[in-house]
Amino acid sequence: MKMQSNFQRQKKLRRQEGWTLVELMFVLMIMLAGAAGVVWKFDLLGLKSDINDELSNINMIEGGIKSIRSSGGYGASGTDLLPILKDNQQLPTNMSYVGGELTNTWGGVVQAISTGAGHTLSYAGVPKGACSKLAQMISRGRMFKSVSINGASPLTGELDGAAAGANCANETNTVLWTTSN
Repeated sequence: MKMQSNFQRQKKLRRQEGWTLVELMFVLMIMLAGAAGVVWKFDLLGLKSDINDELSNINMIEGGIKSIRSSGGYGASGTDLLPILKDNQQLPTNMSYVGGELTNTWGGVVQAISTGAGHTLSYAGVPKGACSKLAQMISRGRMFKSVSINGASPLTGELDGAAAGANCANETNTVLWTTSN
């Protein structure tokens, strides 16, 4: 009798070993949710990295533009300033400059055009998630007199999140900064 009850206990234990299909599905769902969270977080980190790269690029371009200013300004209104920066090796090395066209991280065209005494810096192809952050962060530095997003009326001063977000409503946006000196 004692042997038979040990045998029955061992048989029961064997049947309870391992994972049931329901348990496996539950574990797989948790693993998939975790993986999705990692991918989402990685995507956000990539966007932050792109924004930081472009902030650095804008600062470098602006520094180069300021260095070529004469007492009369930046030359005739409408002059493309990028070829001058290219000749002076003052363009960011992480940006592509091919055929007279400079492109940003997102593949959009970057332009720097003289207005005579001042100039404009235009960034096209800026994704919605990066547009408001970029516009806000650049406005804090007071490097530019105004910013116009997607052709809207120019905004002056430091932008708050609501103003930047409302103007950066497209999936890809064009941001135009203007200086008066």
